[in-house]
Amino acid sequence: MASNGKTYLYSNESDEILKLRANEIAGIASLETSHLRSFVIFEVGGMRFAIDASEIAQILSSKTIIPLPFTPAFIVGIVNYRGDFRTVLDLSLMISGPPSNISTATHILVLQESDEQVSIVSESIPYTMMVDENEIQKEYDFTPEWIRDIIDGIVIIQDSFVGILSTKRIANHKRLEELLDTKESGVRL
Repeated sequence: MASNGKTYLYSNESDEILKLRANEIAGIASLETSHLRSFVIFEVGGMRFAIDASEIAQILSSKTIIPLPFTPAFIVGIVNYRGDFRTVLDLSLMISGPPSNISTATHILVLQESDEQVSIVSESIPYTMMVDENEIQKEYDFTPEWIRDIIDGIVIIQDSFVGILSTKRIANHKRLEELLDTKESGVRL
């Protein structure tokens, strides 16, 4: 009971109503009606890519890479992620670019649990960005087919195209099989 003799009811519903009203006054859209998604943006092979942040388990330093000799060049090595070894793929070589430059700025994007348990090299320090789902273009035909096979769409960020990677299709991509079957991939010694 309040000091003025009136009784006020408090509930989670009234709390939510107050938050919505405060957001309306401030001009902030509610999260339920928002179409924003969080992406991790990174560079590899001179191209920028994005992965939904919910699909990234962890970002590791390149110092954690354990090289694997006598493997195809697009397999950089492995990393130990919580007791599991994850294959580290060089996406640049997979898309017919030059090998990734492994340096102090290089990071490893460990993907969430999947059957393949892979990680991807990032030649830049990855950062997160909120992207409106309505800005993602699903129709595009200016990229090679094997890149289109691993991206779900593109978005323009800071005046450049960013491919939104499908983590489910990267490890199962036919390009991996092609690279494993040909001399094109080279061998790391």
